[in-house]
Amino acid sequence: QQQAEALLAVLTETSDNALLTLNVDTIQLLTESTVESDAVQAVRFYDGEGRLIADSNGSRILTFNTNIDALGVELIESDSIIFDWRDGYLFAGQRVQIGNQIPGAVTIELSTEILLENITNAQTQATLISVVVIIFAVGLAFILSKSIVDPLLHVVDAAEKISQGEYQQRVTVNTNDELQTLATAFNTMPASNHKTT
Repeated sequence: QQQAEALLAVLTETSDNALLTLNVDTIQLLTESTVESDAVQAVRFYDGEGRLIADSNGSRILTFNTNIDALGVELIESDSIIFDWRDGYLFAGQRVQIGNQIPGAVTIELSTEILLENITNAQTQATLISVVVIIFAVGLAFILSKSIVDPLLHVVDAAEKISQGEYQQRVTVNTNDELQTLATAFNTMPASNHKTT
């Protein structure tokens, strides 16, 4: 909607004098140049009574057309932007006002396909980032668990050998934490246990 508001602001500012003088050639040129953008599907201008006077779809409607368009009238009477999300595009329109005069109105249709493409790209990027973070987290968890489990396995292995009578068994753990304290205590245990038997 912000893109539609910005485009409508530019179109109302650049078309106000042409609508006031009903310069259809200038309005048609403005209409055609606006739809050169991939996002803009259609642009239409209405005169101050709600008659369609320019259409980007190629139909050129003369200013003496007496058919008043209901949408044109609705835009002229509304003091705010009208938005309508439709299948595949966003419709937006507003009146053009110069002081107290309302010389006409303008509508645009913006493709939502580009928006959906941007959303899809953002989702893909988020998924890739999530996968990388998960892989990193699993790797970090593996490394941390290995740094805890491996020294404990050495202590368990030494305890089994001591239980089988191999009292000279020693455990070497260089972790500078509680595991190293456990290994040091474990290493003093066989000698004192062997002396008591």
